[in-house]
Amino acid sequence: MSFERAVEAGVDGFETDVTISADGVPFVMHDLTLQRTTNVEEVFPNRTHTPAALFTWSDVQQLNAGAWFLSWDPFGTVFSLSPEQRELAANQMVPSLEEVLDVANRTGRTVLFDLRQPPPGHPYRDNYLNITLDLIHTHINSSQARVWMGGSPW
Repeated sequence: MSFERAVEAGVDGFETDVTISADGVPFVMHDLTLQRTTNVEEVFPNRTHTPAALFTWSDVQQLNAGAWFLSWDPFGTVFSLSPEQRELAANQMVPSLEEVLDVANRTGRTVLFDLRQPPPGHPYRDNYLNITLDLIHTHINSSQARVWMGGSPW
C-alpha cells in the first residue's frame, strides 16, 4: 500500500530495506526483527526476537504488517485515510521485493534499497546477493525502471 500511495503522490522512486527469508525470498523489512511492524508476537510468540531473515517466506506471509500503523500512527496521517484505505492498511502483509519491483516496473519508478546480509548460519548467507540480482534481472524492464542497491559490504 505504501508504495502505491507513493506513486499516487508523484514520487520519482522508492527507498526501502531488503532482507532474504530462510527459504531464499527477498522481502522488504527495515527492522532486524518483525516485532515492531507486525503481529509476530501473536502468530509466533516464541519467535518474537528472532531475526526476520530466519523466518520462511510462508511464515512472513502469515503476519499482518498494517494494523500497527493504524494504532501507532507514527506520522500522524491515519486521519487522512479513507475507510477503504484504512481497511486496506489493516490487512497489509509484508511485501516481497518482487512485488515492489513489479510496482516500480509498472510505474517507471526508481527503487533504491539496502540489501541486508543474512545472519551467520542463514542458508543463503553466501549467495543472497546473487539471488537478489537474479530477481532484479527477471522483474525489471531496464528501459522504464532503475534499481540502486546501497549499504552493502561489497
